[in-house]
Amino acid sequence: MNSYDHEIKAKESELSTLKSKLKLVESQVGTISDDKQDLIDKISCLRDDITSLSETKEWFQKQLHSAQEARYAVVVDHLYCGLHEKFNSIYLNVRNVR
Repeated sequence: MNSYDHEIKAKESELSTLKSKLKLVESQVGTISDDKQDLIDKISCLRDDITSLSETKEWFQKQLHSAQEARYAVVVDHLYCGLHEKFNSIYLNVRNVR
């Protein structure tokens, strides 16, 4: 029976070691699962940031386009006024010559 007692104790020790290893693995799996969820959350935040930045970029592009159109209108208006003044000046000079 001594041999059986020794085998039982060895098996109990082995079982205890395996239980400890199993607890360690379960703990690691839990940590990995938590890390995975953290990464999923970060990816979601980054996607939201990308969407927000894209919308902001589009808004700024529209603002730039509007400013460019307004600038063009001012330049054209200024040129038109300048040409109109020159035309009137020439017209008055020609009229005064007659």
